[in-house]
Amino acid sequence: PVPRYIWGIVAVSLAAQLGTAPVVIYKFAYFPVYFLPANLIVAPLVLVIIYGSVASFVLSPFTVLHIWVVKGLNGVLRLLNDSMQWVGDLPVSHSGDIHLSLLQVGILYVLLFVVLSYLLSPSRKSLITVLCGINLFIGFSAYNLFYLMNNLYLCPALKIR
Repeated sequence: PVPRYIWGIVAVSLAAQLGTAPVVIYKFAYFPVYFLPANLIVAPLVLVIIYGSVASFVLSPFTVLHIWVVKGLNGVLRLLNDSMQWVGDLPVSHSGDIHLSLLQVGILYVLLFVVLSYLLSPSRKSLITVLCGINLFIGFSAYNLFYLMNNLYLCPALKIR
C-alpha cells in the first residue's frame, strides 16, 4: 500500500504539473523544479490538515479537545510551511525568467493534447503531428527570442530589419 500511495501522489503531481505548467510559466515566469519532492511532503500533511480541521469543527463544543486539535493543527501547519521553505531554499529550486507568449501557451496545450493522444493510441500520423508541433513551438520560440533581442537588447542602430 505504501508504494501505491507514493505512486498515486507522483502520478497526480505529474498530471497537475503538466496541466498547469504553461499557465504558471506564462503568469509567473518560473517553473518549480522540485515539485515532486514538495508534493510528496505536502500531500500527507494536507490530508492531516483537512481531517484535523473537520475534527476541530466537530470538537468545538468540547473546549479541551478542541484546543488540543487546534494546537496539533498549528504544529502540522508550521511543519508544512517550514518544509516548503526548505524546498524553496534548495539550490536551483525554480528556474526563473522563462517568458512565454499567449500563443506559445496555446501551442503547448495543443502539443500536450497531441502527445497524450499519441500515447493512448500510437500511430505514425500522430507521431508526425507531435514532431511538427514540437518544431512549431521551437520555431515560434526562436522567433520570439530573435524579436526580443532585436527590439530590447541591441542598439537601435544595429537593428536588423
